[in-house]
Amino acid sequence: MDQFDVNSFLKFGYNLNYKNNDYIFDLSGIDKEKYKDLSENDLIEIGKKKFLESFFKLFDSEDRHVVPLSGGLDSRAILGALLNFTKPENIYTYTFGVPGTLDYEIGNLIARKIGTRHTCFNLNEFMFSQNDLLVSSKNVDGQTVLFHQPPIKELLNKFSDAKIWSGFMGDPLAGSHLVLDASSNIQKIKDTFISKNTFVKSYEFTNFGNKDFYEYIYFPNYDLSKVSIYEQIDFFNRQLKYIAPHVLLKGFNYILPFLETTWFNFILSVDNKYRKNERLYRKIILSLFPDLFRYPTKTKFGARLNSSRLIVLLNKIKNKVKQKSSSIFPFVVDPYINYIDFNDAIRKRVDLNTLIHSNIMDLKKRNIINEIDINEIWERHIKKTSNHADLLLVLASLEIHFKASEMKENLEG
Repeated sequence: MDQFDVNSFLKFGYNLNYKNNDYIFDLSGIDKEKYKDLSENDLIEIGKKKFLESFFKLFDSEDRHVVPLSGGLDSRAILGALLNFTKPENIYTYTFGVPGTLDYEIGNLIARKIGTRHTCFNLNEFMFSQNDLLVSSKNVDGQTVLFHQPPIKELLNKFSDAKIWSGFMGDPLAGSHLVLDASSNIQKIKDTFISKNTFVKSYEFTNFGNKDFYEYIYFPNYDLSKVSIYEQIDFFNRQLKYIAPHVLLKGFNYILPFLETTWFNFILSVDNKYRKNERLYRKIILSLFPDLFRYPTKTKFGARLNSSRLIVLLNKIKNKVKQKSSSIFPFVVDPYINYIDFNDAIRKRVDLNTLIHSNIMDLKKRNIINEIDINEIWERHIKKTSNHADLLLVLASLEIHFKASEMKENLEG
């Protein structure tokens, strides 16, 4: 890593200079004229056929099928499609996180209700180790923040010979990052992208600014009447350089149904008014899999996908109360935590406290981040003067990536 790579990792939690040659987004099949005169109901019916057709092309009955289940829409839609081709007992699922959070509780609930062969990884019971994190560095190609992955060794033991159906690119293609009134000013768009994708929120870096990253924010400048600049920037930077190495771990075999050309070309070809907020996609999967989507979703704050606005609002308020209460009462869990509460865990868990501290101290010795007073940041966090888990995780991950790279060089040398 050079200094730019370090600064990029500190800012975003990944390296903008990263080249991901494993996955290709071919935008040439987008045809905005193809469906422009069709009604929403027509598009729903076509979309249902396109969605299942993509799975038909990818499904092999000889494979062992695995679906990582969360509280969101994409993993459940994948499960619903697979149930058109095989029985629940032929599908393996897993969920990881901590009890009380939406992703963990809903993922486990769906597996129980459907009857898949399920494994849940409670991260409160999982101990982090330096060796495991060095392995994780290899699995994410040294590219993203660590500590956010499932127990990789256990996954390898269970599923190294299986095909894992990943929801990668499901919601971005459906329009979750679409802005209909996006500016045409490229600098402003890049500033918006940087603001939305800044990983470390608890600390303001003063030795580099947005302009230092402009030239590394790549987009193909494809026909803007088909794909907006912002979505192109999102697809070719956040999705390829951060999300892909984060969720498509090295050492596993993945199937990516949302990138299959039948679905990919269809969902990007429909009018963007149907893609805004995943409008058409949600109606398609709700129509295809009504039984699956009668259960809670994280997308609707624990309500059903077709719940009324009042029910969704009440759930949102209930979760907000829990979130606020979690900082006061130790027995209340923030429902929105994706993995574990790292602010609290770094202070209380011996494994995380030791690992984070030892690695950030080793990073300090490299003299490459002299702007940050690591000792002060650590003390402020431990004493609860400030919450700096985001920065501490980035710093520790950076050091572990350095160590993993050095180990690789020594072995090759």
